[in-house]
Amino acid sequence: MLLILATFPVLFALYDLSVFVRNPQSLMLFLRLLGIFNLFYVLISLSFMVYHASSILLPGWIYLSSEVLIVAGIGFAELHISRQLASVGRVGARPQ
Repeated sequence: MLLILATFPVLFALYDLSVFVRNPQSLMLFLRLLGIFNLFYVLISLSFMVYHASSILLPGWIYLSSEVLIVAGIGFAELHISRQLASVGRVGARPQ
């Protein structure tokens, strides 16, 4: 379980590094994809938590719950910022 969950942050880091190196014109698309991937990671983590609920101890619940909340917050923030970037790119308005 941990190996599967640990693979995702490594892939996210490689994705972030590739975006940084390429310096894309459409940052909105890359942020949106990262937000979607982060929310997908949250769903996978939650499903593992439910599947292994009987063997997770209290410190594990605290850690996993905190991780899910933090990553979900980051994912929703990335989606929100990508929407703001999209609105600036389309109509020239400033994000609110």
